[in-house]
Amino acid sequence: MNFDAYKAALSGDEGQDKADTGVEKDHSIRTYNSKFEEIKEIRQDGEITTVIRSLNQYKQNAANQRRFGKFSLLLHRIVSNNNTQNPILQLEIQSDILRNEFRRLASHFTSINLYKNPIVIHEPFREIYHCKDQIQDALHKASTETRQELQLLVDFQIWYMSHTIETIRSFIESRTIDFEWLWSLFKPGSHIIIQEARSSYAPIEWCTVLKSYDTSVQDGTGRWSICVTHTGFNGETFGNVESTFTFPSFSGTLPISQLPAYPLQFHKSQESLKDMIVDRGKMYQQYCIASRKGLQSPIGSSMAYEGPFWKVSTEDDDPRGFQMIKSPSYNTQGRVVVDVDGFFNCYPRFRDTLITESNENDISNDANDSIDSATLIQESLSTEQLLTCSPFVPVFSFTTHEWGLVPINGLDNIIWDTVVYDKLEVKEDVKNILRVLVNGHSNHSPNFDDFVQGKGRGLVLLLHGPPGCGKTMTAESIAESLKKLLYRVSSDKLGTSIHEMHRRLESTFDLAARWGAILLLDEVDAFLAQRHGEIAEKNSLLPGQTSIDFCAQSLIT
Repeated sequence: MNFDAYKAALSGDEGQDKADTGVEKDHSIRTYNSKFEEIKEIRQDGEITTVIRSLNQYKQNAANQRRFGKFSLLLHRIVSNNNTQNPILQLEIQSDILRNEFRRLASHFTSINLYKNPIVIHEPFREIYHCKDQIQDALHKASTETRQELQLLVDFQIWYMSHTIETIRSFIESRTIDFEWLWSLFKPGSHIIIQEARSSYAPIEWCTVLKSYDTSVQDGTGRWSICVTHTGFNGETFGNVESTFTFPSFSGTLPISQLPAYPLQFHKSQESLKDMIVDRGKMYQQYCIASRKGLQSPIGSSMAYEGPFWKVSTEDDDPRGFQMIKSPSYNTQGRVVVDVDGFFNCYPRFRDTLITESNENDISNDANDSIDSATLIQESLSTEQLLTCSPFVPVFSFTTHEWGLVPINGLDNIIWDTVVYDKLEVKEDVKNILRVLVNGHSNHSPNFDDFVQGKGRGLVLLLHGPPGCGKTMTAESIAESLKKLLYRVSSDKLGTSIHEMHRRLESTFDLAARWGAILLLDEVDAFLAQRHGEIAEKNSLLPGQTSIDFCAQSLIT
């Protein structure tokens, strides 16, 4: 169809078709000519004044702004008379065949509306670049009609994107990048490594699947962000979780592998890294399963840890309560319990929200084994699912008495000192009594019960004496010999008001019972002293010369 025909259509000459053929055509059926056209619109005060095609121009009828509707592919150059900036370029995919085919090839893209008619792609045509390999593959497999349409996209890359493609190729070969071209690295559906290298000698590397890339300006500072999906756990099931990370812009040229997030393909030891991450994912799975609901006590995993600690912050925008790209709160060393569901119970807002089939976009390009929906917990996850597990797990630190997140690779098995009880400087008859009681309780002996059967099988010990006589050491040695965590709580951490004490004591007992830990309430004089009418606030500030420790094991059984 020639340009004069489009002029007639744009000028509202509806009778042209009938005049040419003598028969009125059915305009409800649109056809396309499998051709590409480039036009330039010149606008003034928001109105299109001139449209230029192949150096021919004519005045646009202000009352009718119909598009060049029969071209399969159309490139718009939009120029404003009141603006000295470069023209705005947008590519429009108009034909049904080409729209359907491109929608299939770019199904994992969220940056454009693939169901719009026409599909509009703005300069620098990122979606065309990221799909160029798929377009080439589809071209060889397509039918004659579809191949003719797809060839338009191939030709467009040659005519209008050759500089872009060549520039990106040179960056990739040198394994460096400028901020202007950063978008070219982030192809939706590809594996992205997010790294945190400031907290330890070895960077913490997290493999995710890219959903989208974007840039923005906040407080005058440029930023770039990525939205990714990864394997998560909500306390009951595994599934896909969506997270967003934002980074500051940079100037100059940087090595790609030094970016806080970059494609897995640019890692210097890609295969060994994947093997390490999959092994770490298996550990993540084990920790999650050990803390899931419905298990009998002890719930969670008792571990030793040394390294950076990200304290949970309720003021943080990150849905997990911390920002991996921020520096850790502090370094710590000691024993922890890994309890994913217990953490969610204490901080419900941080529970992972799994993507279901109804709201999950297809991100199955390079990661086609990703979890499609919330999946019932199984004995093993697929390799792809393990590859995108978080490198962090929530823990409760018995050193700082705080919840936080730590890297899985920093966790290790506890080396228990099982003979420390024999070294305890306590009267032998007392040690023997304690040993029998503790062993009977820890071995769940049926004879270990109250006078009324089933009334209670807890074990409570009241240790009293002057400071330094060995009360705390006794509790510590009992815990070591039983290979159980010692949850030590000082009375001044429980508050002073009756309601606050009750709430914190209840929470403390629940956690100790959940983890199968031995609970040591240190300096409990204020709670157990004889009543004389004094308020708790006063008692807590005036401990007597004889201090009292309260040691309980598995209060709830």
